[in-house]
Formats: sequence, C-alpha cells, structure tokens
Amino acid sequence: GLCDAGDPDDDNDGVADGDDSAPLDNTQCRDVDGDGCDDCSSGTDNPANDGTDTDGEDSATLATRTMTTMV
Repeated sequence: GLCDAGDPDDDNDGVADGDDSAPLDNTQCRDVDGDGCDDCSSGTDNPANDGTDTDGEDSATLATRTMTTMV
C-alpha cells in the first residue's frame, strides 16, 4: 500500500481526502444524498445504506426535526 503522503484516501473509505470531511476517519466523510446521515457511517462510502428511515420520509434523520403546531 501507499503511505499516507502518497495515498489519495488515507482512511480507505472510498472518498478522496480532498472531498472527505474527516479524511482520517472511515466512519465520516460527507452527505451527498442530503438525508442527514453521514454516507460513510458503515465504514465505506455508501449513501444508499447510511442509516435507517424510521418515519418513511426518505431521510435517516432521527430526532432533529422541530415540531410546529398551527393554532
């Protein structure tokens, strides 16, 4: 393998260091699908499998919604 100085993906998560928000952590990289879950949460770049959609609205965001009551 390449040493980190010559390796374009130091954490081997499939995302080049220049595009990776955490180039030394393979469980964090980016959120290209905008679902609120890091695409590398499984250890590799996998936007289709980056979290569980618990409410059926195509987002893996679990508890970050603000509830608004209309009066």
